[in-house]
Amino acid sequence: MATSLKQWSKSTFGSIQKKIKKLEQQLAMLRSSSSVPAYSIEERAIERQLCHLFECEEIMARQRSRVDWLQEGDRNTSFFHARASARRKTNKITYLLKDDGTRCENKDDIKGMTRDLFVNLYSSEPTDQIDSILEAIPCKIDENTNIMLCKPYTDEEIHEALFQMGPTKVPGPDGFPALFYQRHWDFFKVDICSAVRGFLQGDTIPDGLCHTTIVLIPKTSKPERLLNFRPISLCNVLYKIASKVLANRLKTLLPDIISNEQSAFVLGRLITDNVLVAYECMHTIRRQKSKTHFLL
Repeated sequence: MATSLKQWSKSTFGSIQKKIKKLEQQLAMLRSSSSVPAYSIEERAIERQLCHLFECEEIMARQRSRVDWLQEGDRNTSFFHARASARRKTNKITYLLKDDGTRCENKDDIKGMTRDLFVNLYSSEPTDQIDSILEAIPCKIDENTNIMLCKPYTDEEIHEALFQMGPTKVPGPDGFPALFYQRHWDFFKVDICSAVRGFLQGDTIPDGLCHTTIVLIPKTSKPERLLNFRPISLCNVLYKIASKVLANRLKTLLPDIISNEQSAFVLGRLITDNVLVAYECMHTIRRQKSKTHFLL
């Protein structure tokens, strides 16, 4: 789908930079011509086209640069292009070091190394003690709560999940960002809700819905080994809508389900809370002047 969209974009929109250059040349010829009256209708039409193309160029450059903190209207296309070029240079993997210290520069070999590492890293080992482990976990969901969690999914829940997403976040394999579904919600509403409800109810999953693109994000300035990269999954928007609908239902219950000692992934808690508590305990023990021994 992404390849088809790229070809469609090329044939429909073409190169915006070439169009801008062509219109600027036409505008310069009109302004230098003595036979054309000052600020003619044709000149105003070209200026309107140029303003539209400049806006399109800014939007495209901002999306490529992945800059979210700059507000719309702060036009700085050269900054966006520079940011996008820097990202491309930083994220490009030219070589990797193997375990024996040798360099691997072949693209196919790099792909093979990456696949082998993460297949081994995320493969689960079978266990025959899962029942005894589950028996030790206390039951915190009563019947009423379970009924609430299992009730049919509404269009309002799906709509809320979709519009909570960043509109121009990196799309998945299908090539469509959340903005596409948000802008055309009225047109796709029935299809989106049907697909998400079917996915959550256990119906047959359409081919490609759960496909993801794995991207390696460098954790250091000059990564040389695979362990210096952090993998992220770029999922299709429909899959992310389904996941967010589930998350929205669960997040109101998480503070009651998850123990107070778990300080991450719960609204209102920070992963640094336990670290701060540990530092405070160590600080207090070190300042104790009593001969009594303390154990941390």
